[in-house]
Amino acid sequence: MPREQGIDMETTHMDQMRTGVASLTLPVEAVDVYATSSPAWATPRFLAAYTPILVVDADAFRAQRVARLLTLAGYRPIVASNPVEAFTRCMRGPWSPAAALIGAVGLANPLPLNRLLEHLARQRGSALPVLSLPPLAPDVAPIHVDPALPFFHTSSPQSLAFFEDLWRILPQTRAMPATPTRTLALDRLPQEGLAPRTAQRLRSSSHAFRRTLNAAALLVARQGRSLAQWRTLLNDVGLAHVVSLTRWPTTAALAQPWDATNDDDLDETPDELIVPAVDLSCLHQAMIFSRPSDPFAQTYAWGALAAESSLQRRKGGFLAQQALKLLSRERAMQAALNAFTHELDEVRGEQLHVWRAQPDASYLLVHYSNLYVYGRMWRQEPTCHVWLGALDATLSSIHQDDQWTFAELECSCQTLTGHCVFAIRPRQ
Repeated sequence: MPREQGIDMETTHMDQMRTGVASLTLPVEAVDVYATSSPAWATPRFLAAYTPILVVDADAFRAQRVARLLTLAGYRPIVASNPVEAFTRCMRGPWSPAAALIGAVGLANPLPLNRLLEHLARQRGSALPVLSLPPLAPDVAPIHVDPALPFFHTSSPQSLAFFEDLWRILPQTRAMPATPTRTLALDRLPQEGLAPRTAQRLRSSSHAFRRTLNAAALLVARQGRSLAQWRTLLNDVGLAHVVSLTRWPTTAALAQPWDATNDDDLDETPDELIVPAVDLSCLHQAMIFSRPSDPFAQTYAWGALAAESSLQRRKGGFLAQQALKLLSRERAMQAALNAFTHELDEVRGEQLHVWRAQPDASYLLVHYSNLYVYGRMWRQEPTCHVWLGALDATLSSIHQDDQWTFAELECSCQTLTGHCVFAIRPRQ
């Protein structure tokens, strides 16, 4: 797959996205359990970007590993535990997987699997390519941290080998690492004293993850989806294990502003750095899949909602926000960036977020080993709208959002360095 050259993010869509954050709604074409997890109503452009792959495996542990790998490699996994469930899902909409990965399916009775493959063949007009799953699926992200390479991420030979047969039958979906080029994170910014670094713990805060997860659940619930649909979507991206952490909002709660101040106080579990970095990347993809018609607006809205939750919980946050409103535009921005990067470093347990003022009165913000794209393979477009939404919400809390514009200058999904760079510019 060729890599685009000369990506320029001088323009931004923040103004258009702001207007839709408070009133995002989705037409509910179907009310069944698979409505939010099926690409039935996805646009052709979305399906071209995220090829559906059917996974049928009774081994839930392996199926979830495979789902995570496919998600990180840019596919749209459709996960079922048996041929009957897979057949049911395939009947729910006019979509067709491009291939099927088959694991343990109980071949003592091959009829359900045969019926599934016959149905898909009729739907496609040709036989569906079928591959057998290996006994063990790799547990390493396709693009990962190698302790021997302290400045950038590298590809995993085990994970890439897993995809070789799939890329052979679907060569147009091949997402191989691009040829190394000069990047902001590795070439320009070190000249300004920002030496690159990679995450060593590859873990994040359990409480922060729950708040982020519940912000995602609240957003899709407001759009008319059910807990059963949300559970199916998480299963598709390899996050079945986090369903129990979701606090699904009640009907009454949906009608009220979200109060996140007690979100983690329902149980008194300590906050620990135990959430794998790939879980945030897969959750990010789940939100993209939850609104195929406009995935970037969806992730932007999610980032804004999660940031609002964090601001609600910050100790002394209200008084600090009032004080920031009294500062000049530049001093308010610097104070906001200090608080923003400090909080993210606490979430990661490492110093992975930095900012620098520029001569033109703009600011650069760098996310090393960016949490929402860790492990992701090559994409054509920048994907970190979730951070743009978070930045917008942060500045909105101190009435500075109309003073600045945001853009992602460099996304790891294009460079595969693992690092993302954002520009914050004053409005004229």
